[in-house]
Amino acid sequence: MSTHRLALVLASLGLALAACGRDSTVLVGSSEPQPTLPGAADAPPANQGPATGGSGGSGTTGACATDCDCGPGTACVAGSGGELTSSACVPGANTCPRPCVPDCGASATCVGGQCVALKCPDQLACNPGQFCDVNGSCQALPPRISVAGTWKTTYRMDISEFARQSSELLAFLDLLQAILGGQGSCASQSTPEGQLLCVFMSSAMQGFQAPPWLSQLISVLSDLFRFGNHPVTAAGLMVVQDHYDTVSATESWTSLKMQYQGQVLDLMTSPVLGSAGNVTVTVNPFGGTRDALSVYFGPRDVDLDVNKLILALLDVAISAATNGQATDVEGLLDLLLCDNVPFGSSSYLLCLTAANSLAGNLELGSGLGGFHFDRQDAPIFDDDGDGVADHLARPSTQGLLKGDLSNGLVSGDLGPAPGTGWYGER
Repeated sequence: MSTHRLALVLASLGLALAACGRDSTVLVGSSEPQPTLPGAADAPPANQGPATGGSGGSGTTGACATDCDCGPGTACVAGSGGELTSSACVPGANTCPRPCVPDCGASATCVGGQCVALKCPDQLACNPGQFCDVNGSCQALPPRISVAGTWKTTYRMDISEFARQSSELLAFLDLLQAILGGQGSCASQSTPEGQLLCVFMSSAMQGFQAPPWLSQLISVLSDLFRFGNHPVTAAGLMVVQDHYDTVSATESWTSLKMQYQGQVLDLMTSPVLGSAGNVTVTVNPFGGTRDALSVYFGPRDVDLDVNKLILALLDVAISAATNGQATDVEGLLDLLLCDNVPFGSSSYLLCLTAANSLAGNLELGSGLGGFHFDRQDAPIFDDDGDGVADHLARPSTQGLLKGDLSNGLVSGDLGPAPGTGWYGER
């Protein structure tokens, strides 16, 4: 081959190789960056489908602008990819305000296309007949037990705080204690008690011995009036109307009792009452509220002559202690003191006068008042499960009773449980 011809072949081969390098592949060992054809970056690789993600997608790749471009249970999250910032749908809480189908109802709210239960009581008010449980869910109340009908009621009332308001009553108890102990002071004769102590301490009473029943009488009266260990007990009949959430009632008391050495002495019907006579009680109509578990009566009033109540308590205790030899305070003092000094003497006349004066002072000068109950609560018990209550509280677990006793001039709160309480039975 001629030199001219060989040069022509080599030149043609060089042009072909240059065109091939520009249009197809990178030469081995080349470090120069290669140009990218238009649209090549957006095309999927060979034999692969489109990128996952986008509206309705659930994968971890693919373009998205907001959570609304992603399916339920996924969220649009920004990330980095080479030189460009991209976003993708990844598992997470979707905040897209898409509606819930079907509607969530009154007990839930729609969040990101999903119904989320509301909690009570802050977010959700339970319907009538429901209650809010510890998990914040409204649950149906148990079937409501009826409390309507007639109830036999029993009340225990510690009246010692009221009794302690009477200095005359406490002075009378101290006088009895001095006679029992065989000692006292005659320093003051300005009060009936002081005058009676002087009679007791005089020579006319030398050799006096207190009767054996005096100690028991002092104990009973102290428990009633000073310490509250023996409450007054009332019994009655109460008729209740049940109005679902409210109640109304009328009541009558049939007895008002105290105990003395195992005897039950009725202040309303006892034939042994002395100067005071029987106690008359008027119970005013009253109302209250209730729920599925308890009833709450009050406030309410029970009217009676409180001074007569105090004197009646003294009378029945004195009559029981003396076996009927005395029936009131004046008779007791005559029996203990005046009958033991010479008849017609100055000591005898002083004793009679002082005894009469002390008995008069114990009347407290009002003749009004009664019990006022601020609260009268009790749990409801349906023992046989028939939907009708059988007990309002129980004798062993009395219901709450809070209030006071007043004679219109002075008042005293009823003592705490167990001295004060109540219950009702069918």
